[in-house]
Amino acid sequence: ELETAREELEQRREEQMLQEEAEDEAAAAQAAHVQDRLDEMLQGAWFEKLAFRRQVRQPRFVRVTRDFQYLEWSAKEDCEFKRMPMSAVLRVDYGDASRTYRALEFGRDAPPVSLCFSILTPSRSLDLIAQSERQVEVWMLGLNEVVPYRPERQRFTAQEFRLRRALLRLEDGEGDGEHELGLSEVKSGTSSRTRSAECSGGKRRAVRRLFSG
Repeated sequence: ELETAREELEQRREEQMLQEEAEDEAAAAQAAHVQDRLDEMLQGAWFEKLAFRRQVRQPRFVRVTRDFQYLEWSAKEDCEFKRMPMSAVLRVDYGDASRTYRALEFGRDAPPVSLCFSILTPSRSLDLIAQSERQVEVWMLGLNEVVPYRPERQRFTAQEFRLRRALLRLEDGEGDGEHELGLSEVKSGTSSRTRSAECSGGKRRAVRRLFSG
């Protein structure tokens, strides 16, 4: 019996060590993903920015500053940038919750809902359309790391974000396929995608009820 107990204890120790190793590897991988996102945000990326007064989609180069204290955007990569302090950000809205999508959803050239997000402060919002779902994932999850915590602001984990995105695809009537806009489309402010707003409106309302219920 003593020998059996020793074997069981040794087995438990081995299992615990394996579990700790797996957790350490997962934590290291997560840290690497976070760093990759931050690096991409420092390098900057092209988005379409919605100008609300004229309802115009303008190409803008967006980046975060080296100290992660400001979000900057400009019409060119090498000219003067406008900026927004990270400390002023109240929340980051994604998909059909964003001002971006709600302003354009019933237009003839509405953007894919899964590419839209809005960054809101008390005085303004930065309303963006990403080039791809990977790009919007990098920025949505990356902003989690640099925007100061507020109890009222929703923070997506990677798993929660991907679930939300999958549901938005269903809402948008596009199944599991990924959306992507070419850089030329972003810089020209145009997109070849058109759809029926009346047909998709019912699907959007149904999914919104799912989230509110």
